[in-house]
Amino acid sequence: MGEARMELALATIRADIARGLSPAQMAHARAAELGVSTSAIYRWVEAGYGGMSNAEPGRKVGYRPRHHMPGTRPTAHGPGRSHAAFSELPEERRACACEMDTVMGRSCDTACVLTLFLRPCRFQLALTLPEKTSSAVAAALDSLETVLGQEGFRRLFGLVLTDNGTESSDTAALERSAAGGAARTRVYYCDVRQSQQKAGCERSHVEPGKLLPKGRGIAFDRLCGHDMACVM
Repeated sequence: MGEARMELALATIRADIARGLSPAQMAHARAAELGVSTSAIYRWVEAGYGGMSNAEPGRKVGYRPRHHMPGTRPTAHGPGRSHAAFSELPEERRACACEMDTVMGRSCDTACVLTLFLRPCRFQLALTLPEKTSSAVAAALDSLETVLGQEGFRRLFGLVLTDNGTESSDTAALERSAAGGAARTRVYYCDVRQSQQKAGCERSHVEPGKLLPKGRGIAFDRLCGHDMACVM
């Protein structure tokens, strides 16, 4: 990239950051003008190009530093449920998976939000849970199965990738069909502390998180299904 074009690009990025735009928004909205990727903008800011720093985008310095553990630890649910086993599935099956997670609010809240990210259409569903337990998650899946029917549920949620939280620990309850008969889904688990293995779900938490900032006075206990529909 020539010097003049680089200076123009950096000036544009600085102005957009000042407006509160994210690197992803800049890369997409100004694709013809800048012609750079989201990761490139992050690298330029981190490297200090144009006098910028990581403090300017704001969101990056809003998180505590993550504690990185050496290597990866497999899930306690056994090798047949591990991310390694999930990775061995045919690519077309993995591309049709649903990524499942929960989002917490204030430390005093009992309720939480269950998120289900459908990889094929990049659609995320958010459901309120009365408590963060396996039985509450299973009940939410039961309600979806009742609405969709067994075949409809299997088509959308027949393969689930989730983390190792207590709310997803009862594999049998999550997999069994509310109507009886064959199991409605097959559940796999990410490696311990490797949430990026379900990156679609994690990225899709960003925008709802702006409306329901974690730990900042939004009472999850007061949320209802209509509230979550509006958020999504």
